[in-house]
Amino acid sequence: MNSRILRALILMIIAITANSCIDYYKITTKINADGSVTRTIQVVCDDSTSVFDGNMKIPTDSSWDISQGMYYEVPGDTNSDKKWEYTATKTFRNVEELNSFLEVKSDTSTQIQIETRFEKKFRWFFTYLKYTETYLKSFPYDYYPPEDFLTESEMSYIMDDDYTYLPEYDSLVHIKNLDQIPELTHKDSVRMDDLEEDVLSRFSEFMGRNIYEELFSVVSDYYADIDTSVYHYLLDNKESLFQECNFDLIFGHWYDLYETEDPYEVFIKKLNINANADSALKTKVLKFDDRLELVAEFYMADEEIKNVVEMPGLLLNTNADSIKNAESYWNFSEHYFFINDYEMVSESRIVNRWAINITFVTALALLFILVITGTRRRRMLRKKV
Repeated sequence: MNSRILRALILMIIAITANSCIDYYKITTKINADGSVTRTIQVVCDDSTSVFDGNMKIPTDSSWDISQGMYYEVPGDTNSDKKWEYTATKTFRNVEELNSFLEVKSDTSTQIQIETRFEKKFRWFFTYLKYTETYLKSFPYDYYPPEDFLTESEMSYIMDDDYTYLPEYDSLVHIKNLDQIPELTHKDSVRMDDLEEDVLSRFSEFMGRNIYEELFSVVSDYYADIDTSVYHYLLDNKESLFQECNFDLIFGHWYDLYETEDPYEVFIKKLNINANADSALKTKVLKFDDRLELVAEFYMADEEIKNVVEMPGLLLNTNADSIKNAESYWNFSEHYFFINDYEMVSESRIVNRWAINITFVTALALLFILVITGTRRRRMLRKKV
């Protein structure tokens, strides 16, 4: 059987540096005090035919207020590039309705999976609101967590390559302000390359371990019922097969795959089986292949996303990149949620003026009662005297 694993990986390599037809998505979410949500999805791309080419779920039905058109990238400059802008806006009664729209029902879809949550806590004078939006990880396997292979800072390096090397710490450091990147000597550059290779090597093993576990599960489960000798061979040689087939090189050292056999093909040969001769096994392995191709597609997309959340009242807390008044701003790409969920949180507080008014009126009423009661007591005391 001709595996598509190598072809998918080569596509991944080619596309890592390729420009997406989508310039960026801008997702604006306005949270209202009553829990309703106004969602605006904006796509900026080269032309009208590119709007739906990315991985973001884009609405088209009449329940959305949709506008679109061409504009110059530099306003008023007819020599600047033209861009197409597609904007869709809709108000949902609550986050449950929003989640119904966001739901991706097919496990073979490349659409970005997003979940939202809204919490509301009443505390008499104030009501506290919390909105959470989570971009679910696109890597589909959970046999080994990335934390087993990479530190938190190394995972952020995989997500975003705006890194440099700091000799005094002998480590890679994330630099958001590119003007602050120091000049490196040749020795520092060589060390930086070594550290990058080490991170990518462990990232490759993370991917290879998870992918191998899935393939191993597919094949071993199949042979458990029909050929116990193959099944026990698999169990006894699980780790050695992983090493001999070079699954740890499935991403990090991808240049080697041009010179060596695809790990999947090596695996099949070592088992001395012919998947083409068995339709049931072929179906299972084809399904594995299809899902692995999705992994490559998810990683090579790397579309830019700008997320804005507007909260009612006073913004108290957020993990945003920047804020303006009650608005929180995040800038990220699909790499940010390739191996882990990417969570955005905004918390705010609104004043319950009606509660303040009731408290004020009640306090006045109590004060009035106390004054009247005190006056009557004094009159009664005078009469007794």
